[in-house]
Amino acid sequence: MNDDARLAGDSDVKTLRDADPLSPRDSQARRLGRGRLVIGLCVASVLLTGCLPARGLLAPEGEVAARQSAHLIQTDPLNAVFGIATMLIGVPTGVKVYDWLLTMWRGRIRFTAPMLFAAGFIFSFVIGGVTGVILANPPVDFAVHNSLFLVAHFHNMLIPGLLFGMIAGMQFWFPKAFGFRLEERFGIVAFFLFFLGFHLAFLPLYILGLMGAPRRVAIWHDADFTPWLHAAGLGALFVAGGFAALIVQIRRSVARRASLAVPVGDPWDGRSLEWALPCPAPDYNFARRPQVSGQDTFWQDKAQGIAYDRAGPVAAIEMPARSAAAPLIGLAAFLTGFGLTWHIWWLAVVATSAGIMAWIGHSFRRDTMERIPVARIEANLAAWHDQISAASPVDRHGETSARNTGLAKRPT
Repeated sequence: MNDDARLAGDSDVKTLRDADPLSPRDSQARRLGRGRLVIGLCVASVLLTGCLPARGLLAPEGEVAARQSAHLIQTDPLNAVFGIATMLIGVPTGVKVYDWLLTMWRGRIRFTAPMLFAAGFIFSFVIGGVTGVILANPPVDFAVHNSLFLVAHFHNMLIPGLLFGMIAGMQFWFPKAFGFRLEERFGIVAFFLFFLGFHLAFLPLYILGLMGAPRRVAIWHDADFTPWLHAAGLGALFVAGGFAALIVQIRRSVARRASLAVPVGDPWDGRSLEWALPCPAPDYNFARRPQVSGQDTFWQDKAQGIAYDRAGPVAAIEMPARSAAAPLIGLAAFLTGFGLTWHIWWLAVVATSAGIMAWIGHSFRRDTMERIPVARIEANLAAWHDQISAASPVDRHGETSARNTGLAKRPT
């Protein structure tokens, strides 16, 4: 079977996955899920490497691995090159996995929804990575390349590495964007439905692949495949239930947003600077330029009791003015790509023309900047400090309760 058609799509997706752009998001969720520093630099001192060089190595190696996944290499020397390069991916990836695990080691882990999705990512990602190293062996890859084994490996990497990370980030940063937390109960329900459903849907595909079930086939006539296919179908229903639970979670959270509000801005007892702002953050972000003296300045300021001090005057802030040009150009680009992909030529022409017109129209705009007056900034600051004064600090055991208004209680 000719696999050339897969090359473009698989190359992009595998490079996305192997470069792991979502890992900072997962790392931050794990980091606050157990209240410790990310210790990539400590791991680097032991293993002579760390997360940053590991990420740098993953991108080119991931591209080479994509080529092996996209083609059945017939030339023996190329088999060796592609196989070795794909096996080497396990080294920097293993560094990252150990970094995540050691970051959680002896930490005070709280199994909230963001942490559960982040932990589920690690478990599933390792399974997919191990099967990827198996596929790095050219004879094995030749035998199972066009089977469901490869489909299972591909989704074992893509879904935990992308979907679980996206959901963890959504659960974690939602209050910073919208001012209220997502309801915890349905977030946990969504995690277990996703986690159980995903593994029930794709782990049987490994077995089917080893049994010889080919991919890209709509109907199988081998009765031995039927029980495993039924199990995979049941898992897909669980995954659909996970999406439904997420929708219910968002709807219930919006309906109860008053009781889930975290206006002070620090619902997770965070370390990084974004949690030093109210929720939702004002459009100008910081009223005063933050003074950063280390990796966790906000965390240290909270420990010293000076995180919310009213210090220093404020000045007017100049910002880019609001404009509809960016979303219009983005929508036009999406419709252009959609039209080109599905050969809807009139849509591609109209969308491209609309995007160019929006771009040209925006270039004639003169009022490109706006000035935030001091009075507005001071009023926002005063209202925020009043909310801080009225809030009751909440320790980590109460993070998911209605008492959490975004003011974290520092442990003694």
